Amino acid sequence: MDDAPSRPEIDSKFAASEARTDTMFAQLAGEMRTGFAALRGEIASSIAELRGELASSIAELRGELTSSIAELRGEMTSSTTALRGEIASSIAELKGELAAMNARIAAVERTTAGTKATIIGTGIGVVAVVIGVMAYGATWFGLGINANDVAERTALKAVQEYSRQNPR
Repeated sequence: MDDAPSRPEIDSKFAASEARTDTMFAQLAGEMRTGFAALRGEIASSIAELRGELASSIAELRGELTSSIAELRGEMTSSTTALRGEIASSIAELKGELAAMNARIAAVERTTAGTKATIIGTGIGVVAVVIGVMAYGATWFGLGINANDVAERTALKAVQEYSRQNPR
């Protein structure tokens, strides 16, 4: 049984094995730290690259939006100016038409003012003649004067008087 290792041999083998394990663990931990550091560097580099790309894309979009907004403002300004011109010309045209209509109405009122009085006077005269003919017709008829002749002469006088007052 002498072939069996002694306790100190076993302990030294365990110590050597532990040392190899600790060395291996330290080596692997170092490699992992190095790998993680490299990975962190790559990630940071990728993030920085993406941030740069995003910043340039945002700047490009801002430029495009600014030019589009400026173009739309120009179009709106020209459209608004054109509409204002059209509205102003329409208003001026309507004012001209209203002035012409007012002039026509005033002219009609001036020409019909005298005619109204003449027509009313003639109507009153005709009614008076008819009443007079009816009142005195029987007397004249008895004297040999025909009521029809009197009515015709009275109407003829009224027409002649009207024609003298309103020559055309």
